[in-house]
Amino acid sequence: MKKLTRATLISVILLTIVFSKNALSWNEKVTHPDLSKYAAQNSVLSNAKGGYLKNIGFKEGLGEYLKWGMDEKTIEQWLLKGAELEDEGSNWQRFTGAARYTNHFHNPLKPWNTAGLTDLQSGESTVLWAQDSNKQSTSVGGDWSWQAVRDYFFKALTLKTDAARQENFAKTFRGLGHQMHLMQDMSVPAHVRNDAHPEDSLLEFNRLTGDYYFETWAKKYYWRINAFASTPTFPIVDMNINRNSLAPISQFIDTEQYNENVVPSKNLTWGLSEYTNSNFVSNDTIFTETFNINDRHYFPYPRYVDQNQCY
Repeated sequence: MKKLTRATLISVILLTIVFSKNALSWNEKVTHPDLSKYAAQNSVLSNAKGGYLKNIGFKEGLGEYLKWGMDEKTIEQWLLKGAELEDEGSNWQRFTGAARYTNHFHNPLKPWNTAGLTDLQSGESTVLWAQDSNKQSTSVGGDWSWQAVRDYFFKALTLKTDAARQENFAKTFRGLGHQMHLMQDMSVPAHVRNDAHPEDSLLEFNRLTGDYYFETWAKKYYWRINAFASTPTFPIVDMNINRNSLAPISQFIDTEQYNENVVPSKNLTWGLSEYTNSNFVSNDTIFTETFNINDRHYFPYPRYVDQNQCY
């Protein structure tokens, strides 16, 4: 369950990067918003954890209301809305390539331009999608890339009218919710092991074994996830590295340290996808180290012979 703790922690860190001077697909209507709420309440945005929002005029912290058009929500609600809507897309949009959720997979053993989903359907790697304004602009829901979020934040701080500032702050927080969702998906084994899992939402549990699918389990037992997240372990990644011309937040996903010749580790300098891929299995990738190396479900670790070892 440590992967769940790290997913929540990185969500907290994303909030900190944007607002600090020092800079849980899971069910989109339950687990992602719940994890994002927990992260927000334990970040510098919370009045109880630093109250940074007071420094930019929001005395109510996460409870401050922001208006965008006819919609008015608290800062926390805008964050949760983004976390929910990152999974937007109908079945038809999935086949046309416009659905967002097909881009929520990243295999750290592959080059980034080929690390996206290739199981049943295809999509762009999460690490690229998170910063791909062009592709997001042509997808349902529009552009909520890291660059777009930063641009909204700049406008919120510099535009002259209160209405314009409120709108761009609302977009900033909603955009952060989208980014937090992507990070949370990197703690799900299926999302980092090229394992499409439409059966999760369709069947909810395996009729043969009676076991819940992982994302359904996370939705059902959200309180256990929160309990693990209450004692976090912080990642230690280099935020001065721009890999493949991307902003350093890509480091939270993949630091390019893990490959098939590297033994799995709990090393906190690894990206979350590397940690999850090497230490956990998904429904269709249980002990697949004997598969052909070109098989879409081949993964060198975890291995059958190592079941009693703890890396």
